[in-house]
Amino acid sequence: TIYIGLGGTGIKAIAHAKKLYEEEFGIGQVPPEIAFLAIDFDAKEVEDGAHPADLKGDFLQLVTAVNPLEHYMVGREQNNAYKWMFKGNAGYIDKNINNGAKQVRTTGRLYTEIVIKQIQAKVTSCYNRVQSIAKSKGYNQAVDVHLVMSLAGGTGAGSFLTVALLLDKEFHGKINLFGYGVLHGVFKAMDTYGNKTPRVIANAYSAIVDLDYLLHASPDNPVQVALGPTYHKLTAPLFNEFYVVNNETQDGKVVESIK
Repeated sequence: TIYIGLGGTGIKAIAHAKKLYEEEFGIGQVPPEIAFLAIDFDAKEVEDGAHPADLKGDFLQLVTAVNPLEHYMVGREQNNAYKWMFKGNAGYIDKNINNGAKQVRTTGRLYTEIVIKQIQAKVTSCYNRVQSIAKSKGYNQAVDVHLVMSLAGGTGAGSFLTVALLLDKEFHGKINLFGYGVLHGVFKAMDTYGNKTPRVIANAYSAIVDLDYLLHASPDNPVQVALGPTYHKLTAPLFNEFYVVNNETQDGKVVESIK
């Protein structure tokens, strides 16, 4: 099994998952066929010591010397790339990728595509390690990959489909992919006045529309999706299962305040 956390919310989630394993097996004793991968542009998420489990050894900080704004402009003008980017959103692209996506979903996707080879290398390394150890112990089934993120911010909502497409391209038929997305209601309940969450509803809505579209891919209805400089064709639903998390309990009670 591989647990992948995208952005701050995803990283918090897999830190709690790792803590459960540590409570069962001991710190530093998690079975090696279980891997954790925390992915973000900002190192603060794993360095501040606020998580229940240490993820420093599991962290991939996405870095590049490329100026994202220049990269986008050149790609758009010379190669007709990034046609999915709303031109009005180009003004939100920062000159430094490590300043984060700032709740702009298209910015999160652009940044992810710029560094897609870094993600590909790290995920492949995790997969090969887990699969090798599992086979040595007599297991011969597909690897379960759990992908966790916020659907309401910039990094998670912008990157989750790109990372899922990458996983499908690299390991089609070799993994079971499960998604978990935290919806806008959770973040609204953390920010009563809405000062820090101006785009969460739009982000979550657009993420779900895109997800729904890709879940309808089939051999009779293939879907071509831009993945970095190339395209990837989907002929089956992107996820085996996808769960969304909101600020309601199972019996429908709304949780109005969340820390």
